[in-house]
Amino acid sequence: GGPEMSRLKLAILPTFLFLCLILGGSSRGVVANAVLQVAATLILAWALLSGDPPAMTSAARRLLLIVAAVGLLFVVQLLPLPPAMWTALPGRDFLVRGYALLGMPQPWMPLSLSPYDTMASALTLLPPLALFLAMLRLRSWRAEHMFLGLLGGTGVSILLGILQVRSGVGWYFYDITNRGVAVGAFANANHFAT
Repeated sequence: GGPEMSRLKLAILPTFLFLCLILGGSSRGVVANAVLQVAATLILAWALLSGDPPAMTSAARRLLLIVAAVGLLFVVQLLPLPPAMWTALPGRDFLVRGYALLGMPQPWMPLSLSPYDTMASALTLLPPLALFLAMLRLRSWRAEHMFLGLLGGTGVSILLGILQVRSGVGWYFYDITNRGVAVGAFANANHFAT
């Protein structure tokens, strides 16, 4: 690991933050979100396999507990429950009737009525989780570089917003969007404003 490798390592997290700001932000950007989630998985693996993590502060440990609680919430929603349990939960009558109409026995079902959507929601949290854990466990990042990634993503979005307002029709990445107003790399003006 010479100086070039050190510079490359220092560029990974700010570049990922920049890409999150430019590529993320829409439920319809399936390919872009998938790219971010794969990159997040690689960053998570790098962070978790790091052999020399810095000491964690008490504030970082508390944040890590919150992250673990959110992860546990997703796991609890996806755990299969026996028929006697899930059929007793509110809002499950239509499922009970559906299986009865089909003449099928009640299967084990998760707490979530839409497990695929629950899993998709969990996957959208991979990029911020990767950034968080990488910043906790890796020594290969600097706050000033992260700020440059944030500033770069903001700058590109503002320039895109100017082009969108000035052109009136071009420079939009999504079919369903707020045409005529600045949305930057996002799907709508509210996301861009936030």
